[in-house]
Amino acid sequence: MKEYRTKRALWIESLNTVMDDNKALTLASNERIPLNPTIRLVFEISLLHTATPATSSRAAVLEKPLERKAGKNYGPPGTKKLINFVDDMNMPEVDTYGTVQPHILNVQHMDYHHWYDRSKLSLKEIHNVLYVSCMNPMAGSFTINPRLQGILFFTPDCLKTPQDPGKLPRMKLYLHESNRVYRDKVVDEKDFGVFDKIQTDLVKKFYQLSYQLHPESPRGNALLVGVGGSGKQRLTSLAASISSLAVFQITLKKGYSIPDLKTDLVSQYIKAGVKNIGTVFLMTDAQISDEKFLVLVNDLLASGKVDDLKAKLAAQEVALKQKNEDADKLIQVVGVETEKVSKEKAVADEAEQKVALIAKEVTKKRKDCKEDLAKAEPALLAAQDALNTLNKNNLTELKSFGLPVLAVTNVTAAVMVLLATGGKVSKD
Repeated sequence: MKEYRTKRALWIESLNTVMDDNKALTLASNERIPLNPTIRLVFEISLLHTATPATSSRAAVLEKPLERKAGKNYGPPGTKKLINFVDDMNMPEVDTYGTVQPHILNVQHMDYHHWYDRSKLSLKEIHNVLYVSCMNPMAGSFTINPRLQGILFFTPDCLKTPQDPGKLPRMKLYLHESNRVYRDKVVDEKDFGVFDKIQTDLVKKFYQLSYQLHPESPRGNALLVGVGGSGKQRLTSLAASISSLAVFQITLKKGYSIPDLKTDLVSQYIKAGVKNIGTVFLMTDAQISDEKFLVLVNDLLASGKVDDLKAKLAAQEVALKQKNEDADKLIQVVGVETEKVSKEKAVADEAEQKVALIAKEVTKKRKDCKEDLAKAEPALLAAQDALNTLNKNNLTELKSFGLPVLAVTNVTAAVMVLLATGGKVSKD
């Protein structure tokens, strides 16, 4: 096995000249074979277990997710943090001096937060990059570089306290991983209880802690198999309701295709990632109208990344930004109109106050008129009664007078004044 791994390592290292700027393969006979421009070299990461840091660097394993920030500073896009998962850390071959070359680059970065550009030999400051590693308990050298071991691994005392205030203890990470590796493989309820008891006893024994285990996974996926009408969807909805999760299902319609599914996934990414709303994405076999849907679902479950989804998210972000801008403009327009209405209302209130004063004066005058009428009404009634007493003899007697009596003259003059047109009284 060791001989095979050594040969595989030499084979990988011999490709260094192909991957560097020379683009040529150097044979043992020193013959150089140029790489044809139409040829592309693809590396499977699993073949780099025994590769040196130089080979890993050439394959862009560590630098591929990074982008240049400013000057010599590099890091993941935006304000994100990058976590490199190092699987089977104990697999690389140990050299003559008891060290492991592939570990050295990790040690350099963890100690000094930088490494060097292979071509320019310039310093690259690497920020916001973390490491998570694991070991194969059944195979490998089981040799970890002592310097790296002091950085990556921690004692039982470390598991008793949180890393940072308000953060989960490291012990929870251990419990989570053991649940994912072992408990998720169990299918019998009795075995669940056995595993939970073993895990609890080990925690109490090694860490002197009384810890209440919650084996339920906060996230994951499940495949429900059964005949139609057996209640798979109802069971899922019930479980989601108990866990306070929203349930989302796609709505098939004529012409529903890959872009429509991606749009639905984008909305769920925003709902779960931005708005922090726990969601169950429920999809039945009847909703798989195109087998390519399974490719998107597989990518979603495997890595959380779906092709072109980032572009759709960016497009939605632009659309959302435009909507916000339109809303701001509308708010400004409404503000201007509100100010205008307020001014008009103030004018209307002032006019209303004037009308109220006029109405008050009219009411007062009406009251005065009623009082004056009440005073004059008895005299009017007496005049009407006196008028009713006139007869033909009275008129004959009136004609016999050379001049009317003064009272008659005054009454006639008063009538002429009241009936004068435009207030112009005849001189006669």
